[in-house]
Amino acid sequence: MGGPDVQNEIGYQKIDYRYNIRGWLTHINNIEDLRENGALNHDLFAFKINYNEVTESDNGDINVVQSTFGNTVKPLFNGNIAETYWKTRTDDILRKYSYSYDDLNRLKKAYFQKPLPPESFRVVLANN
Repeated sequence: MGGPDVQNEIGYQKIDYRYNIRGWLTHINNIEDLRENGALNHDLFAFKINYNEVTESDNGDINVVQSTFGNTVKPLFNGNIAETYWKTRTDDILRKYSYSYDDLNRLKKAYFQKPLPPESFRVVLANN
């Protein structure tokens, strides 16, 4: 990103894409480390998509769980997105959306979360 590399110069960042076995996008860069692999320039952003995994934060550790938000956010195996995470270089704070769907697989609610000390997530916005 940042234009062509015509003289072997480094652009703003390299973009690394990762996919699951179904070919669905799961990561853009690494949300755990914006300076992965000792790169000279930090990544500007990172993004993660969970389909068949739902997570919660416990004392700073992110753990896989069966469901969250009163059993409304569940692992999905139909291609719908269960959660998204992102982090930017400007503040290096991990943020998260969790999604719930109705019986016809239409998006019903999105729960925005950002960490509070000590690294636990809280719901900031829930939309009907």
